[in-house]
Amino acid sequence: MRKEHPAFRMKSAKDIAGNIQFIDAGQKGSITYIINGQKINDKWKKVFVVLNSDSKKTVSVPRGIWKTAILNNHFEDVHIPKLIAEPYSCTILYQE
Repeated sequence: MRKEHPAFRMKSAKDIAGNIQFIDAGQKGSITYIINGQKINDKWKKVFVVLNSDSKKTVSVPRGIWKTAILNNHFEDVHIPKLIAEPYSCTILYQE
């Protein structure tokens, strides 16, 4: 995935600071953020990343239509009405 998507290969602090928006920073045990892929010439315009190191929890998905790349550590291509983040998991959603 990193090889195919510039969104995961930003090298400078300026690019990272300018293209990553953290969401819901107060949620214990998880990190959620959106990468602006369009601005760094990724084919995915937006990338929503959820890293969960705590117990199972429901995560609010930003508005819009999101496709699934990775769902709870598994490569998936499914529609999810709401996101349940499993413990010790990574989920990556995207918009084209």
